[in-house]
Amino acid sequence: YVFNDMTPQRGFNYYRLRMENIDGSYNYSPVKVLGFDTKEEFVIFPNPAKGMITISLGEPISNARINITDSKGQVVQKAVIQQSSSTLLNVGNLPAGTYYVELLNNKSKKVQKLVISR
Repeated sequence: YVFNDMTPQRGFNYYRLRMENIDGSYNYSPVKVLGFDTKEEFVIFPNPAKGMITISLGEPISNARINITDSKGQVVQKAVIQQSSSTLLNVGNLPAGTYYVELLNNKSKKVQKLVISR
């Protein structure tokens, strides 16, 4: 199979095949993850998430804070990045829904949407 995604989203893109059989049943291929233009980007994966997420920053950052807020703007989880280009967070305790992950340091504030599914 060959597929060219002519408009990939920045960050990580997830691809899989749905293979249909003659009898109408189907199977899915394993998921393939490709990153596009992720240097110096704030990327969260997997998204949607169920348990652990990786926050990728593209290059090392120090003394940054991460706040996860719910749709009402209330902070539901916090973390600190001391000196790293990525970090793992367990969001398995959060109810299903839409959240916003804020990355804050002394230079900027970046926000990404995170969906928790069950």
